[in-house]
Amino acid sequence: MNLHRLDIPLKQTHAFSALVQDFVQKDEFLRPFLTDFPSPEAVQELARSRAADYRDRAVLQEVLNEAYARLRPEPAVQENLAKLGHPNTVTVCTAHQPGVFTGHLYFVYKTLHCIRVCREMNALNDGLHYVPVFYLGSEDNDLEEIGELPVDGGSLQWDSGQTGACGRKTSGFEPLLSAVESLLQPDRKEDRQLMDLFRRAYNGEHTLAEATRFLLHELFGTYGLLVLDADDARLKRLFLPVLREELFHQSARPVVEETLKRLGERYREQATPRDLNLFYLQPGIRERIEKQGEAWVVMNTAIRFNQVELEEELEAHPERFSPNVILRPLYQERILPNALFIGGGSEVAYWMQLHDLFRHHGVSFPILQLRRSLLWVPDATRLRIERTGLTWPELFEGEDPYRERLIRQHESLYRLAELQGRVGLVLGEISTLADALSPTLHRSTEAHHTGMRKAMQRVEKKFLAHLRRQENEQLERYRRIRQHLFPGGTLQERKEGLIFLYRETGPGFPEALLAQMSAFGQEFIVLWKDEKEFIHPEVERK
Repeated sequence: MNLHRLDIPLKQTHAFSALVQDFVQKDEFLRPFLTDFPSPEAVQELARSRAADYRDRAVLQEVLNEAYARLRPEPAVQENLAKLGHPNTVTVCTAHQPGVFTGHLYFVYKTLHCIRVCREMNALNDGLHYVPVFYLGSEDNDLEEIGELPVDGGSLQWDSGQTGACGRKTSGFEPLLSAVESLLQPDRKEDRQLMDLFRRAYNGEHTLAEATRFLLHELFGTYGLLVLDADDARLKRLFLPVLREELFHQSARPVVEETLKRLGERYREQATPRDLNLFYLQPGIRERIEKQGEAWVVMNTAIRFNQVELEEELEAHPERFSPNVILRPLYQERILPNALFIGGGSEVAYWMQLHDLFRHHGVSFPILQLRRSLLWVPDATRLRIERTGLTWPELFEGEDPYRERLIRQHESLYRLAELQGRVGLVLGEISTLADALSPTLHRSTEAHHTGMRKAMQRVEKKFLAHLRRQENEQLERYRRIRQHLFPGGTLQERKEGLIFLYRETGPGFPEALLAQMSAFGQEFIVLWKDEKEFIHPEVERK
């Protein structure tokens, strides 16, 4: 596939927070909240110590081997499963909830970025082996977000009719499959291939977590990607010290709040800690645990524990205790020999809030890397951009700034401004003459001039109103292009999903996109395909 690429500085996209932009620029203010800024050298340094310190390879291998015994063997996966037992192996991790049909495009992009990092790090031949891991947040119960399937700028919604941890759900897929099939074109080879993949994944026997692992394995298994569902008693037992401290001492909130105070000098918080940052899991239940007096209460249920009962429950069933957003990263890093974590802008921001909490619990804090963001330009949209001569800064900044600049650049306004300037000079000369004759006459003249200036301002407003009406046609062309690139006014990767990408690129998309991703690049990537070079509008460079 012949792809062309344009890199755009993140700042010019107007889509990333001040904290993320500072992180990309390696602002020294952020250094106390990081192990280090991302680079191959920083990852190598942490990887060496993490590989030496990690002691739970047998447990991790056991859990993953069981999961992959039910999937089609893939040599690269089998190799990485075996190498996890070696003391020189570390992981590079990304994470997300098991969105239906992989959910939004950034799910795919963060997976590919994880694979790309491992490809580049392994090419260094530094004596370490780097394994890409997708950590599946299968205990999440935000069904509104997890169940959204973006299609053609809109979305379908999965209704499982179940409650509790999303990854354990098994029902409600058939109506969604039928809805997707009705939107695809059976005469298109790519659509038939994708529908077959979906039906094999959501076959009525797989849970949502299993279906997501199946999809990721089919799409990316050839690159050795491992998918870890951490909803497992053996892995939770490794996390017992943190679970116990949070239940009996509630230490996370004060530690995180102290970090938030320091970050809050410049940025807003991303995730707010609770007094107790754990859920209780049972079939059909994932509810917050609260300490009320001498009892621990599972909210919205009749379940209560005293201290002795809770200690017994924790020891016998650690899998029933589920970390929330504050403790989930800590759990992930405790059970993996991880050197680098790849996340979106909000993830990178809230992980920084947890830096001191990791230190408090003696858990290694990974190198953080902002995931790559991509914008795919369909052929028809590319041609429209070429015809209009729109620039990428104009397309990214949005309609209101573009409209005002479009109007204010109009020749009539330049001519009006020139005439207003000449009138101002004449009025100034008249004021000078009046002042020479009489102060009273000068004051009277100035009053008239003020009225004339206000009249000219009213004329300018009428010019603007007329030009706004006149420029509507050009603005409508801009809107149509923007809607294709930024559906709903936001980044394409947040409004489109795998179906969009598969239609545009076919089953060869993983390798095509991997070739365009550098592991530690920080620019926003614009991609298009064409036989000839896309003569793209200029991008402002620093």
